[in-house]
Amino acid sequence: MKKIFLSILILALQQDLFAAESLIIDVRTDREWSAGFIEDAMHIPVNDLEKRLEEIQAFKDEPIFTYCAAGKRAERAKNLLIKNGFTNVINLGGIQDASSKLEKDIVQK
Repeated sequence: MKKIFLSILILALQQDLFAAESLIIDVRTDREWSAGFIEDAMHIPVNDLEKRLEEIQAFKDEPIFTYCAAGKRAERAKNLLIKNGFTNVINLGGIQDASSKLEKDIVQK
């Protein structure tokens, strides 16, 4: 009986882990985005982020990953999101580092 319970518990934990959605936000400029971006990323330039918070409200408590060219704007974006109540924001640095950490390709338009 313990084995069955343990198996069900493990399955439930795995499903819960995979159920969590995440959001990847590219905070670079339009020109930088046009040169290539990480697959599945959403493009919101850091200067537009505060005006567009309603677009990402569904992710308020989900993992949000920010990246830019080197990491500085991604940190600004992270801090802005945290200031506005987002609870799980991670700065992945520059696009190359973010691509590697997320194990996602950089897509060319």
